[in-house]
Amino acid sequence: MIGRGEKKKVSPYVPQFVREHVREVGRHLRQSDGETGARLVLAALGDTPTLNRLAAYMWRDYAYGTHAWLGHRDHADLDRIINPPGHVTERLTMRFGLDDWASLDALGFALGRPVAHAAAALLRYACDYPRVTQLVAPGYQPRSPYSLQRMG
Repeated sequence: MIGRGEKKKVSPYVPQFVREHVREVGRHLRQSDGETGARLVLAALGDTPTLNRLAAYMWRDYAYGTHAWLGHRDHADLDRIINPPGHVTERLTMRFGLDDWASLDALGFALGRPVAHAAAALLRYACDYPRVTQLVAPGYQPRSPYSLQRMG
């Protein structure tokens, strides 16, 4: 039984470039990859423009806060986001409080996917749209691909 203050684990497979983004942001924040990933997921979950982008993949209705999105039968394939062709995936383990997990579960239900897939999609959008990352890590500057600095 899960007690008060307990957390539930979510371990999605994410593309390697998303995992590296989480690692870099975590280094900036001086926290673990799991904590950073969870913060990025929750920032994306509370971000209306991000949910607007995910609406194309919803086949059930979804409501969050004061907004609602209608599901539809002709939804796009979520695998294009969470498992893009030609990319290696890695597992990222995060922990969420029960309320946050329930919100992720509701999004997963709207997407017709498990909670881990909803978290992976939100992480992908947090990686693709710097505005979402800035909500979690103000002042974060991504490492230049031309930098000689090695990835940790």
